[in-house]
Amino acid sequence: MYGRADMKNINKNAVQALWVDGKAFLTHKAIDNFTMGQGDFTIEVSFICKEVRDCLFYAQEQGFAFGIRNGLLYFELEGMGSITQKEGVAIDTDILLSASVSCREGKLSLYFEGLPIADQVQVTSEAVERGGAYVIGKELNGYVVDLRLRSCGMTDQEILSDNGMGLSDCESIEFWADFTTMQYRDKSKNKVGLSTAQGIAKCVNVTSCIYIEQQGGYESAVKTSYGETYTLLFKIYPQLESHTKCMFILLQDRMGQFFP
Repeated sequence: MYGRADMKNINKNAVQALWVDGKAFLTHKAIDNFTMGQGDFTIEVSFICKEVRDCLFYAQEQGFAFGIRNGLLYFELEGMGSITQKEGVAIDTDILLSASVSCREGKLSLYFEGLPIADQVQVTSEAVERGGAYVIGKELNGYVVDLRLRSCGMTDQEILSDNGMGLSDCESIEFWADFTTMQYRDKSKNKVGLSTAQGIAKCVNVTSCIYIEQQGGYESAVKTSYGETYTLLFKIYPQLESHTKCMFILLQDRMGQFFP
């Protein structure tokens, strides 16, 4: 990266997200016929932090917790085990990010931007029934773009694919938060009701863009498993107050060769 390229939230061709201000959050009742920690599971969340602070992306009262603590991603479930990311992986603000935790064949794995960020942790399944309410975005100052709970343990490659291509649908989804409309909802097979706790949590139009001043530039790395070539799509706004835009596509192979 060279020059100045700052992240700015500009609402043009944006995505829908749940906005929470650090006080408000969403909640839903326990999911019928599903107990966290009894068998395999996966949680995937896409989010934007306005500030990095202790918060919960997804959790259950008197149960599991998945979020940020002391600047690090973590997951824990009493009686089962916990996992925390390694030092050196920064959680940036004002940019769309993803985090996932998967329990598969008795091992916990933690991911950031589709890649493992912690050594696997051996755990044992427990059959303790937990009836506490679930919470979404508690203490988070930012946005939750997507959130899914699955009753299957996803592999490294499946997590990476979801991160690059968008979260995939399957029969194992037990909860799927939808923030693409004015009224948030669960569009999984369980159709769990959602409600707001302690303030206002609402769906808004939001995005993260790159602001480049004069000679600034931005370089993006693409996951190596995506094939021999890849496509970068840019939307350029000459003036932030203008709706004028131009679009171009740039292809580059792994040897650095550019294509028109």
